[in-house]
Amino acid sequence: MNDKQMRAEFEDVDVTFRISKGYKNSLIKYLKDAGHAAAASSRDTELKAMQYDMEEAVDGLNQTIREVEELRAAASSRDELVSSLQEKLRRAEWFIDKEGYRRCDIAACNCPYWHGGNWQERFREISDIVQEAGISTNGILLKDAIKIALDALAEAKAQGYGE
Repeated sequence: MNDKQMRAEFEDVDVTFRISKGYKNSLIKYLKDAGHAAAASSRDTELKAMQYDMEEAVDGLNQTIREVEELRAAASSRDELVSSLQEKLRRAEWFIDKEGYRRCDIAACNCPYWHGGNWQERFREISDIVQEAGISTNGILLKDAIKIALDALAEAKAQGYGE
């Protein structure tokens, strides 16, 4: 091969090499751009999924906040109701106590009720019965007068009266 042919062939190889090198660089650039686009698209998809997840989380949080506010409102109205009922109970207990009733303190009974009431009337009835029996309450306690009346009743029964 002569010098001219070698040179022509070298130029062909050089042109081919340059073309292929340029093509290779273009191809690499294209692939990089495509990769970036794919990566960017992938990142966009990932960001959209994250945004959707965050929106769902915010919606859930807002729902929880609404539920907590509803519970607080219900608790507040319940507390107001309890306070109102406790006040009514205090007033009712004061009135019942004023009328002479007392909570049951009988150990054997142990009931949650109030007993008594109108003790003044009961006391007057006992006093009237003792006076009708002719027992003087002058200078003695009513309980002693009752004992005298009961003893007189027992003696009368023993003698056959009142049967």
